[in-house]
Amino acid sequence: MPHATDTEYQHIKVTQLAQTFGAEVTGVDFSKPVEQDVFDEVLKAIIHYGVLVFRHAELDDAHHVAFAAQFGELDDIKPYIAMGRKNRLPFDELFDVSNLEDDGSLVKIGSRREHMGLGNSIFHVDSSFNPRRAGYSLLRAHQLPPPGHGGNTDFADTRTAYDELPEEIRAELQENDYIGAHSLMHSRKKAAPKDSPYLKDVEPNDLPFGRHSILQTHGPSGRPTMYIAHHLHHLEYKTPRSSSFVPTSQQPYERVPEQQGTELIERLLDHATQDKYVLSVEWQNPGDLVVWDNTAVMHRAGQGTFQEKYARDMRRATDAATMSFLLDQCSRRAVSHLIACSKKQGHCLQIYVSRPRSFTSSRALGQEQESPAEQIINSINSRNRGSKIYKSADDAISDIPDGSTVLSSGFGLCGVPETLIDAFRKKGTKNLTVVSNNAGAGDHGLTKLSTSGQIARMIVSFIGNNKPLGKQYHDGKVAIELCPQGTIAERLRAAGAGIPAFFTATGVSTLIQTGGIPHKLGPKDPQTGKHAVVEPGRPRETRVFGDRTYMMETALQGDVAIVRAWKADEAGNCVFRTTTKAYGVLMPKAAKLAIVEAENIVPVGSLDPDHVDLPGIYIDRIVPATSEKHFEKLVLAPSEDGTQDTSEEAIKRNRIAKRAAKELHEGFYVNLGVGIPTLAPSYLPPQTKVWIQSENGIVGMGPYPATKQDADPDTVNAGKETVLLVPGASTFDSAESFGMIRGGHVDVSLLGALQVSASGDLANYIIPGKAFNGMGGAMDLVSNPSKTKIVVCTYHTDKNGNSKILDECELPLTGKGVVSTIITELAVFQVDRLGGGGLTLTEVAEGLTVEDVKEKTRAQFAVADDLKTF
Repeated sequence: MPHATDTEYQHIKVTQLAQTFGAEVTGVDFSKPVEQDVFDEVLKAIIHYGVLVFRHAELDDAHHVAFAAQFGELDDIKPYIAMGRKNRLPFDELFDVSNLEDDGSLVKIGSRREHMGLGNSIFHVDSSFNPRRAGYSLLRAHQLPPPGHGGNTDFADTRTAYDELPEEIRAELQENDYIGAHSLMHSRKKAAPKDSPYLKDVEPNDLPFGRHSILQTHGPSGRPTMYIAHHLHHLEYKTPRSSSFVPTSQQPYERVPEQQGTELIERLLDHATQDKYVLSVEWQNPGDLVVWDNTAVMHRAGQGTFQEKYARDMRRATDAATMSFLLDQCSRRAVSHLIACSKKQGHCLQIYVSRPRSFTSSRALGQEQESPAEQIINSINSRNRGSKIYKSADDAISDIPDGSTVLSSGFGLCGVPETLIDAFRKKGTKNLTVVSNNAGAGDHGLTKLSTSGQIARMIVSFIGNNKPLGKQYHDGKVAIELCPQGTIAERLRAAGAGIPAFFTATGVSTLIQTGGIPHKLGPKDPQTGKHAVVEPGRPRETRVFGDRTYMMETALQGDVAIVRAWKADEAGNCVFRTTTKAYGVLMPKAAKLAIVEAENIVPVGSLDPDHVDLPGIYIDRIVPATSEKHFEKLVLAPSEDGTQDTSEEAIKRNRIAKRAAKELHEGFYVNLGVGIPTLAPSYLPPQTKVWIQSENGIVGMGPYPATKQDADPDTVNAGKETVLLVPGASTFDSAESFGMIRGGHVDVSLLGALQVSASGDLANYIIPGKAFNGMGGAMDLVSNPSKTKIVVCTYHTDKNGNSKILDECELPLTGKGVVSTIITELAVFQVDRLGGGGLTLTEVAEGLTVEDVKEKTRAQFAVADDLKTF
């Protein structure tokens, strides 16, 4: 029954419902946005009463979300959608807490959803099992069962319950200042039938816990309260009691003995849910709205006879309270102890604090102040205040200015942060300098920003699949700095590690060293057909170490990095799948601000520390990944129907690949260039095992997938083609990959060529005035030819019949004096790349003569005494 009407409000009428809390509110016009003066009084009322009931609010879904957003940043179900759950409601900010399945049918008794939903029927607070707990919840009745079938929502006043705790329990809580470890699966098991097939084998101890102090000060009102719920699995000591206790990621605090902790939890719950602290709210009409403060009350869904008979369609919006940990209003002593333990253990401690909400009106509370604990913690976490979670990519990039340098991850379309790219395009951020391995393909990836004219400059290793960008370069509309793939990776790694510059052999004796590739062109001279150079290339400083020449590259830092991860926890720790690691792991380290779009956002503690690819210290903002992934080149294994390509081109291609396979020996680590080299492993004897390295981050690359269902857009080769991994494979980032390559840990590399010279020079990446694609990883692959044998696999002539084997290359070099063996469909040459002895013909194709080879070759060569055929 209603109690007295509160007369302290000017714009709304507030009538108390229970002895100590809860009120019904009238006078709010929900047909339009709630005015600030009215909203301030609603805030004042919810702070005092904990639960507010609005009859006939008649909000639709959009206005429900809009009103809830006035309380603060809203939680949403995008992390659940990313894990496969469907949302039948039109807004991701609305949680479906009905008895309806995703298709709108009634939930069946005994079904998985019914067993899981039973946990809502015992007292709890929303999201206490997460580090980021809930603040205010707004529950609206969309459709109700007929009267008399139950379905009330009950609330328990934890503030008054604390005030009236027996003295001995209060003293124990104050003395020990317990941590409560909350688990969603614990409450689900607790409420479900003991033999539930969906929950009986679930062990909460194997899953992450949300940890929060039991005793807290309710920030807005200043009243002490208990933060308890049936999610509460066990208690922990903030200060270790045993000198032998060693914290782990799953158990960072010493547990209170199980029986002692369980008994105390049950006593607290029994005390706080006595009838005198409970208010039962009856849902009278569709359109009724109830708002409550999860930090001041518990709640439960009442049962009834409506199950499997009538729909009870309830929709909830929840204000996401500031990311909290266990330090809410805790003592300076406890914080200091945590910090001391962290230093002693050598840990990097990231502490989250739930701060009191700030209000726009002085009538609500007045000015907030930092607690002593917050003062200490803020001095530690000055770089990362509050939550890293952003509602959307649009929000996360809203403050990125024009003219920024953006590091964009991805290899081709694999691992591309398309959600964030879409946000940049939508915002219209312009004059961007973009650093990426590739420039997009088709209508996807960075193509979206280049075609919209938002990119002013690119630092890239390969643009071949973005033809419009190449045209923009030749038209003088965009500057492009071609940079070897491994050098980009190492420049990023250096920036992240605070190393200003380094020396590398990659690119020595090429146009990269001399600065011979202009960064930006001007108009074309109609007489000569040549472009003016607006910005020349950048020559590199060189030095000799030992007997080799190296050139200096500088670190490459960005203003912002955008990457896509498979999983990210709320602290920013990231897990990347297979070849999405390529630049995803590197770029956040090299940026002043790093944003990750995550396919799955999980609570802190959900990730095994041994599986984290990128620590959260490098990530500043986290958004849900909402864009679909795309195959750049969906390539499937040839069918086994007996058909075979017998064209002349296929015969030549296969002859080269079959001979190249003889260069691959048992146990070799082999890198394969795109095209013909990828065919060589198919000609290996079954007993010969080699490990195929792909420069985008694989050792143990396997064949093409048999079907599209077997293909994975996250797993591609250096040509961006879909591949499988063999047992024993490993994946890693591009800095690691090119460290293997430059360090000479790869035994042999098979590469294609545009031209190759008698002295072993290789040209395979650019045709001036025609093809402006980029070198990709080729310059890196030939950078250590004394340790990694370079074998060229190429047609003997180009499409015009011109020899590709010359005394001197006429095209810009990929590497000088690097090739040891040349294999064509006509011949095999060995190259004396160090001694100056030129070419030696060692094998000719069956049916051909030396004269046939000479006729097609524009280079002088000797003939081996023991000339063989292949």
